[in-house]
Amino acid sequence: MRSFLRRTEKDTAVFILGMLKIPVIVIFILASLKLSLTQLETKGIINWIDRGLTACLILALTYGINVLFTEAAIYYLKVYAH
Repeated sequence: MRSFLRRTEKDTAVFILGMLKIPVIVIFILASLKLSLTQLETKGIINWIDRGLTACLILALTYGINVLFTEAAIYYLKVYAH
């Protein structure tokens, strides 16, 4: 994906891809686990695990959005300052 994005004139897409690499992997893993749990009966401990995965998924999404906006603001302020 990175080699495809390097063909563009601006490096914004590569910058965003680099920033969100870890949050996207975590979100993918958590979403996969959550989808896998839908195949099981939702009783007792499975229900608690499902709720925990939902909370972790929300945290990962929030962290990804936070990183995106924080790092993008820093990046563009550095470009603007030069």
